[in-house]
Amino acid sequence: MKILGINILTHDVSVSLIENEIIHSCLEEERFTRIKHQPGIETGYNGKLQCLEALLKNENLIMEDIDFVALATFPPPIYEEFNVNRYRFEKYIRKKIPPSVPYKIFDHHRSHASSAYRCSNFKEAIILTIDNSGNSVSTAIFKGSDGKITKLKEFPYSQSLGFIYTDACKNILKLGEFGFCEGKGMALSAYGNPQSKFENVIAYDGQQFILNYHLQKKIKKKISHLPLFSKEKLDYIAMLQRELENAIIKCLKEFLVTYKIENICLAGGVALNCKLNSAILKNLKEIKNIFIQPASNDAGLALGAAAELLFEKTGISFLNYQNTYLGTEYSEEQTIKKLEDYKLNFTWTKNSAKFIGEMLSSGKIIGVFIDRMEYGPRALGNRSILASPSSNEIKKRVNYLKNREEWRPLAPSILIENLEEYFFPIQPESPFMTLNFDVKKEQAREIPGVLHIDNTARLQTVEQKENSFFYQIIKEFEKVSGIPMVLNTSFNIGQEPIIESIDSAIQSFYSSNLDILFINGLILEKKR
Repeated sequence: MKILGINILTHDVSVSLIENEIIHSCLEEERFTRIKHQPGIETGYNGKLQCLEALLKNENLIMEDIDFVALATFPPPIYEEFNVNRYRFEKYIRKKIPPSVPYKIFDHHRSHASSAYRCSNFKEAIILTIDNSGNSVSTAIFKGSDGKITKLKEFPYSQSLGFIYTDACKNILKLGEFGFCEGKGMALSAYGNPQSKFENVIAYDGQQFILNYHLQKKIKKKISHLPLFSKEKLDYIAMLQRELENAIIKCLKEFLVTYKIENICLAGGVALNCKLNSAILKNLKEIKNIFIQPASNDAGLALGAAAELLFEKTGISFLNYQNTYLGTEYSEEQTIKKLEDYKLNFTWTKNSAKFIGEMLSSGKIIGVFIDRMEYGPRALGNRSILASPSSNEIKKRVNYLKNREEWRPLAPSILIENLEEYFFPIQPESPFMTLNFDVKKEQAREIPGVLHIDNTARLQTVEQKENSFFYQIIKEFEKVSGIPMVLNTSFNIGQEPIIESIDSAIQSFYSSNLDILFINGLILEKKR
């Protein structure tokens, strides 16, 4: 049974195709429109839905081949602010879905919950979905048991932890717009003192989240005009991050103890806060296992809605979720033709992994474009910019070429067998860059390029069975440098989305300070 999931109403427009327990493809519209966090119908989108066209083309399907469509997020009867109503929503959908293909709409947070639980393979789990808002709900807690998802509690938009955090990052710290500022705020929180005078903005009293907007407004008047790295701003975001963590931990503990469940699943945009995720693991001893949906933003809704409809139709509870390499890919032949069209000189090498490893050890920064694109906001080796982790100078160069602030951290990708050599593992693996790990002091001096100011790193563990080529690159780098990890950041420049096409890869290469582009087995180098 082929089920197509679509998130078209909210931001992070996306599609997903599953067939029974197999995930065939998951694609995000931003990668094609080149508009980060591509907004949906809610804010006026009326585009071609290029991600759907690409999915059908790649799978060699037409819409009539689809058995059912699952739509994430109910449209409200009238959305006066944007003049969007259910009629407009369904009119748009019927342009994409033929009358012969039935569809069903799923609740926003249930779709988030399904995206995490049904990819976790946990028989039982407490599921937390937490974001800005969806269907007027900001946070929801579910229980997953034997494949069935039951809602236990929900919190209204007026208690939105995501909104108050975004408001602080956007309007007090002035770090950018929604979707761009929250990750910066998380990184910046490591520079401040959480035990500051700015307290009691976020709390949990056992029944509800208490958000002190009046105090936040006073703080805004007092400090928003100050420089970003003023003590007041750094202490404020450090405090807010700590209070976010404490409130969520206190809330979760109730449900873990009440239901005596040891597994937890997370989804929703706030679940991309890896400091929060790590604090949950460190402070809740009741937790034995955790699964954080890598596409926790609204892009994951398409997969979650499809998985929920699959369960309803077939009783299949869990998807065969192995990795995030679920996007488009291009052949070597397509790549050669494109490079020839651009009249670019390229070379081959017999041992690509060895070449990349040696070039990284010599200080080169390399863009890698190979195999299938990742689903979600983290690049995990297939659409990545790689560098050596062994110097702060390299870190500065990478942030500069990506137009990122110099103070923002970059992530390491480490061979899984070497994890405990460098880090204190709060979990035996971290394949999706969703957790922060503390670095061992004796190894820290080797990898300054991937350490944050608080001596942590948001890392990816790499296994040969999941990505053999990326694993071999790190192995080859280790042979030369002695370090079993590389610096890994997403292949995009500035605030653009991760690259999807060969054209975007070439354009990004020549418009940045990348030294080498490795693209589907071919090598482009700049002459200095």
